[in-house]
Amino acid sequence: MKKLLGKKSFKNEKGITLIALVITIIVLLILAGVAVGMLRTDNSVLSQSRNAKNKTNTAQVKENVQLALYDAVGQAAVAGTEDLSTYIETAVKAYYTDAVVSGDHTNGYTVTITAGDIIYTIPITSDGKIDEEGISTVAVTPTT
Repeated sequence: MKKLLGKKSFKNEKGITLIALVITIIVLLILAGVAVGMLRTDNSVLSQSRNAKNKTNTAQVKENVQLALYDAVGQAAVAGTEDLSTYIETAVKAYYTDAVVSGDHTNGYTVTITAGDIIYTIPITSDGKIDEEGISTVAVTPTT
């Protein structure tokens, strides 16, 4: 009986078995595959973040043009003229120095702004209001 008590029994040993280790590694690989898939699809966290940033930037540009438009309409009213083009251009250039305004008071105006790597085109009706549905953005590809 003494001999049996002196031998080391592995049944009471605590530790990680090989099977538990393999299962843990498999679970981690599955989680890594799901995470990589979430980052690489069209509906990924990264693309959603990029889309939200673009929408925010577009809204900011539109708001700045709207503020400039209010200023331009006020200045044109004081000057007694219907042609807003020079007033719009001056007011928008306070926000964006490279802004270009085209058009006239009969057909409406178009404000084109390059901000960062995006070109914004904002149509303005002949009565001095932004045409919400006509706003467009185009990404500029950098040249090397």
